[in-house]
Amino acid sequence: MPSSTPLVIAVAAADLHTFGCPHCGHHAGFMPISDGRTTAWICGSCDRQTYVLAAGVTCSTLRCGDRYPELQPHPRRPPVITPPYAYGGG
Repeated sequence: MPSSTPLVIAVAAADLHTFGCPHCGHHAGFMPISDGRTTAWICGSCDRQTYVLAAGVTCSTLRCGDRYPELQPHPRRPPVITPPYAYGGG
């Protein structure tokens, strides 16, 4: 069954803090490895791994298999809704 998020994704540290695990929303987990720019974070609820990138970092400095995950929007971040423009008025 396809998942709405890849097996391992990279999100901004601020987004992980605000929105929790990209897979289940849980906020507690542990960090088995970090190099100061990228942290491997494992959710305490669903046990799925996420790469957490420091501010300004756009690509993981830790490898996942044969690739370095790139920053992507947090899947639990609500969409930005632009209000319609007001026409007319006075």
